[in-house]
Amino acid sequence: MPDDAHVARTDVSEAKIFRRSVPIGGVAEHGLYFLACGCDTNRFVLLLRRMLGLAEAGITDRLFEFTQPRTGSLWFAPPADELA
Repeated sequence: MPDDAHVARTDVSEAKIFRRSVPIGGVAEHGLYFLACGCDTNRFVLLLRRMLGLAEAGITDRLFEFTQPRTGSLWFAPPADELA
């Protein structure tokens, strides 16, 4: 697997997250709606740094040659026992 492959940049044993994507759009404009869940925001920071080439010798995720992120947000969902 090339060092710049998306899986090589994001499949990190210390930063496992749950992720799902759904295709959206039509013929003229289309993309993916991507959702990721994790128990620690530092996992996302690590993965995003690796994708953007801000870690490990500046290797950028090759996925960016084919895609362009449009927007993003971070949401916090407290555990049920904290809501009680």
